[in-house]
Amino acid sequence: MKATRFGSTELVSILLQLTQARGLHVNVNLALCVASEYSNIDTVECLITEGHATSFLGPLMMAARNGCAPVVQWFVKRGCADMELCYALTAATSSNQVAIITSLLQCIPQQMLNLFSFGILKSVGEERPDSFQGVNFLLSSDLLRDPIATYAFTNSLATSNEGIITTELRVFLLDLWSVAHLLRE
Repeated sequence: MKATRFGSTELVSILLQLTQARGLHVNVNLALCVASEYSNIDTVECLITEGHATSFLGPLMMAARNGCAPVVQWFVKRGCADMELCYALTAATSSNQVAIITSLLQCIPQQMLNLFSFGILKSVGEERPDSFQGVNFLLSSDLLRDPIATYAFTNSLATSNEGIITTELRVFLLDLWSVAHLLRE
């Protein structure tokens, strides 16, 4: 794991060859998560091509959460499912990774954003009730690609029944993203 963490791609390659030659099991999917978390793109490629890693959602989310743009872009170019991109957007939003948020918004089809915008905001609200900078950036980036629809959506969330979203997210939306806020402006 240390070789993947520190981006020692040549060492990772040698270790993969040794374990395969000896019939030993190595958890390449876990190693891929570590390499993705630390933005070691060459090691990511090695683990996939030589180690035959098959689980990409966790590594994509780790890279998005940590702002590892080269790794996120590598997975996007490789062909992630739209749902995986929505999960990555949630991870990036929860840790205020604005470059990743911007990049992913360009890749996710609008119908997916329309379908999963509630889930994205709800998940971020539950995961990070102490900071909504990423949510603010996401909404400022015109999440629904229509300012009126974005405000209507956030107002609907902010004024919805108790328990649908966290109290902290509700207060945040009421303060900055509701019709009442627009009228105060």
